[in-house]
Amino acid sequence: MQRIVINNHLWEVPNEPGWEKVIEEAEIVRHLLDKCTTAAECRRIINELRAIFYRHSVSKQYLEPDANRGDDLLDSIFKWG
Repeated sequence: MQRIVINNHLWEVPNEPGWEKVIEEAEIVRHLLDKCTTAAECRRIINELRAIFYRHSVSKQYLEPDANRGDDLLDSIFKWG
């Protein structure tokens, strides 16, 4: 794992190249979660974050289920950040 700090927010992500760009884009949207007031608004922000993670191959792999795992659990990128 590696730690990346942007705007005094600590992101802990896998130690792979390419995360800096993902985090820079995600940080622009992440701070909006502090200000959302309705469930619909918060869900829209979460969907924006997911779209950012899907755009980058380094993070996309953590949003897709691993077909090799017997329990078919989804490793969520939201456990980081």
